[in-house]
Amino acid sequence: TSQPSEDVWLIDSGASKHMTGNKKLFHTLSDRPTGDRITIADNQEYIAAGIGDVIIPLGTRRCTLTKVLYVP
Repeated sequence: TSQPSEDVWLIDSGASKHMTGNKKLFHTLSDRPTGDRITIADNQEYIAAGIGDVIIPLGTRRCTLTKVLYVP
């Protein structure tokens, strides 16, 4: 079996907010809790531990996602 890459992003243009648990991906990050609560499909709840910007390489271009939640 293959392991998923840590660099894979699922972009949902209809998402109200983007999030990641990988702190290394942030270009800028404020480590202050945001108060945002995230509930996933199995009803587990997480609290965002920070917010910042992530730059995603897209071939020869880059996409900047702003206000990405850090959810460890």
